[in-house]
Amino acid sequence: MPETAVPATGGNFASTLEIGNFNRVTQAQIGSGNISNVGIIKGYANNVGVLQAGSHLKSNLALINTAGLSVG
Repeated sequence: MPETAVPATGGNFASTLEIGNFNRVTQAQIGSGNISNVGIIKGYANNVGVLQAGSHLKSNLALINTAGLSVG
């Protein structure tokens, strides 16, 4: 699952797992080897924002049973 991925050596790692109704997630990273994981389960009005700047970037997103679904 994306929320359990192993981060790169020397890089930034941000992981969020949300379960509920009114989920909103924002993650911002700057650097090299960044990994961003977002998992939302049983959502209702979900919004996700991931901002990464640098090199060797990776983003993983899993939205399960969502309704609002805004991704940026």
